[in-house]
Amino acid sequence: MELKKTKCRRFAKIFIKAVTPILHILYRVKYYGKENLPSGGGFIMASNHIQLLDPFYIAMGSGKPLHFMAKSEVFKFPPIAAFFRALNAFPVKRGVFDTESMDFAAQVVKDGEVLGIFPEGGIFPPDKRLGKARPGIARIAHESRCDIVPVSIYKEDSAGFFSKMTVRFGEPIPYSALELGENPSMNDYRNAAELVMQKIRELWGKGHDKD
Repeated sequence: MELKKTKCRRFAKIFIKAVTPILHILYRVKYYGKENLPSGGGFIMASNHIQLLDPFYIAMGSGKPLHFMAKSEVFKFPPIAAFFRALNAFPVKRGVFDTESMDFAAQVVKDGEVLGIFPEGGIFPPDKRLGKARPGIARIAHESRCDIVPVSIYKEDSAGFFSKMTVRFGEPIPYSALELGENPSMNDYRNAAELVMQKIRELWGKGHDKD
């Protein structure tokens, strides 16, 4: 599947603005750490993933247009694919090391835009732990030489719609902290991805606390 950047940033902004009141009704969401978000330049926002609406809550809280990966299956249906592309989503094949999607993601960041990634590679409903990070995020960071902002999305295990949810933006992880070197191995990628996931766990562990 050919990957192309969309020119629908305005649509994405309008859509997020339009659904913001609905998203605030679905969850009583609180945001912390917005001051940690870089003011410009390309970077990655990496978050745990608990539900389908997570990209919208991250975009709503950050105030930044996001490009994010979505499973390739949803792009098989033209109307749905067109809608997702208009929201700056692009497909990724799950269960494989999808180099085409990762190269595209790296180019998004090189172009000075913001990439949203869920390092766990899928949805992990809230419980007492988070999933294990996959190495793709480290490979994208290496290709684009970018910093990573860890993000946590937290709600109680049994909490459904209309309950409390907390989204935290952590301090950026400098690219140098990933210690990838010039020619990283797959093990280097795994270690760097786990470092990012650990930062997300630290934020997630704060629960709904104000600080």
